[in-house]
Amino acid sequence: MSSPLTPAEMLELPRPGNLQVNPKGDLALITISEHSFDTKKTSRRIEIHSVNQFGGHPGSLNGSEAFWLDSRTVCHVVTDEESDEQQLFAVSLSLEEGGSIQCLAPRLIGTLPAAVSASNFKYANKLLVFSAYVYSDEDLATVKDQDERKKLEDTTAMTFDSLYVRHWDRYTGPKHSSIFAVHIHSDDGEGWHLDQQFFAPLRGTGHSTPVEPFGGAEDFDVYGDSLVYTTKDPAINDATHTRQNIYLTTIIQRSTPRMLTSGGQGATKAPIFDRSGDRVAWLELKEDGYESDASSVVLFDVRDDVRYTLKFGQTFEPSTVWDRSPEAITFTTDNKRLILTVGDHARVKIFLSSVLTTTKARNSTMGIISVDLVTTKPEALTHDGAASAVQATPDGSIIFLSSSLNGPNNIYILKPQGAGAYTTSRVSDFGDALLKTKKLESFEEINFEGANSVTIQGWVVRPYGWEPGHVSKWPAVLLIHGGAWEDQWSTRWNPQVFAQNGYFVIAINPTGKLQAFPHPQSRDWGGKPIVDLQKGFDFALQHFPEIDPQRTAAAGASYGGFAVNWIAGNSEKYGFNFKALVTHDGVFNTSAMGYSTEELFFWMHEFDGSPFDETAIATAEKWNPANYVKNFKIPHLIIHGSKDYRLTDGEGISMFTALQLKSVPSRLVLFPDENHWVLKPENSLKWHEEVFGWLDKHIA
Repeated sequence: MSSPLTPAEMLELPRPGNLQVNPKGDLALITISEHSFDTKKTSRRIEIHSVNQFGGHPGSLNGSEAFWLDSRTVCHVVTDEESDEQQLFAVSLSLEEGGSIQCLAPRLIGTLPAAVSASNFKYANKLLVFSAYVYSDEDLATVKDQDERKKLEDTTAMTFDSLYVRHWDRYTGPKHSSIFAVHIHSDDGEGWHLDQQFFAPLRGTGHSTPVEPFGGAEDFDVYGDSLVYTTKDPAINDATHTRQNIYLTTIIQRSTPRMLTSGGQGATKAPIFDRSGDRVAWLELKEDGYESDASSVVLFDVRDDVRYTLKFGQTFEPSTVWDRSPEAITFTTDNKRLILTVGDHARVKIFLSSVLTTTKARNSTMGIISVDLVTTKPEALTHDGAASAVQATPDGSIIFLSSSLNGPNNIYILKPQGAGAYTTSRVSDFGDALLKTKKLESFEEINFEGANSVTIQGWVVRPYGWEPGHVSKWPAVLLIHGGAWEDQWSTRWNPQVFAQNGYFVIAINPTGKLQAFPHPQSRDWGGKPIVDLQKGFDFALQHFPEIDPQRTAAAGASYGGFAVNWIAGNSEKYGFNFKALVTHDGVFNTSAMGYSTEELFFWMHEFDGSPFDETAIATAEKWNPANYVKNFKIPHLIIHGSKDYRLTDGEGISMFTALQLKSVPSRLVLFPDENHWVLKPENSLKWHEEVFGWLDKHIA
């Protein structure tokens, strides 16, 4: 009999990262990180795979930064440990029979200025564009000297005159992220050469991109000398607004950036040129301040100054309306269609949509006009798993990463077969060597009637060792998230790892996580979402009689941590019979959170005002776990990262203090060097040991 998948084994699986397809569309490079608990080291490598011939040996380079120079040459970015300079090497590739790839001897192209830590590289038409952290002068050449002067200062004091003070897991300033460019030339027979003149197209604009804290290469795009990018609106406060504008500018022949958005929208993301450079597409959220708003696709015709908002399937027939919210977009190479990455029914699918603009050339001096463009409903090309890093190739194929509840990311290719049909093939085998020796248990999708008679979706994963027809009773854990439980692999809250430890796993997507409702959870944190969890948990108990109702627990993070803390003080109200609780980076005091969290726009939207407004105070107090300490009695494990500035560690410490004052069996685990997520492998292993140790003690 196979052994269960342990947390250590899961954490040691290869982790695919950045996927890039070459211009020809027949090779893909991908970054891989892999940790060993024996050596306590994480190795990083770059693999190059043939996407048309599965089974050949991939090419391999050490490190984690590379990009395509042409279809048979990779630029390998290597940081010299002594000089702290990033060296660029051209590595030619040889595609052998059977799909194996040989990496030939590297040749030095040039060196980037010291200490700039460039990343998010994009190369096209002899121009390399990248991002780097710089000081206010936007000068790559001065970064190292300014870093050294900073180290020699007599004081460690930091001063602030506006928000943010800190963001996600670090204090803000004095550096910011900006865009730079430099030419790389290919001389016939002489190799590749890096120029020494660097261009700073955003200097003097007050703009910063990629946008913190999670922005990357998807925040900007390049076509010829043109640069399109998203950035926070410099006229308003970042901490209280989500608004980001899209700008178009030139790189070599510098020009004043031109705003393509209306200026009245919310956040924007993923700006991208079509293959002709005549159109720009991006994703746009309508409401400023609402980070979870549904996104629309906007298409801007650069020639005619027309801004189209695409209305997919919106005709006179309501049944044809497509209300999904795309997460990423790209053009097909013929510019006739958009490829959309979209969350849909607890999966992340690839959709294809025809997109044709209808205007003729017009006088652009009239200014930008906005038009709603009705187009056909997108067609789903994938139906299971979670797709990401979707890229189009010249032959019409689509290459992407995909994971599922049963396995980590691998490379896949969708190949057109005519008449709109596609075949799907897997290109890589990351994790197979281990996972083929394991028995990952089956998972089942459930749908039930939640609050207000709305259909709610969830998952049930059976425990390791479960057999059909057996009368054994199993403990169960209700997992509560801050986002959505999708058919997707995770290295943090992985339902399969909980199941492999011997628990039935119930994972519910309550109101506001999958549905296309406006503001479904806002102002109602302890209301309909908790009712949905209650009804989903009861549904699972009724339909899976193998679950022992006397051995159940709840565990959650972020909003899920709030929900667990709320349940701790209101368990009898909802009829829960949990014997143990686990809170990771949750909320103890919703009112205090309004002043301690960094992204204030989130709190202000969720509780309907600033933290000093009477209506917001009333809403926050209505759903405040701190008001129900008197009811705490369930054994409770509290985990918190001290670098979590979204929900500060004071929330976790306060919750633990309340439990201790009430003499409730409780334990506090602090990670001083972790943020909202536990990312370091040894810390993550400790996290799993603490969580499963607590559950085993109380419900196993």
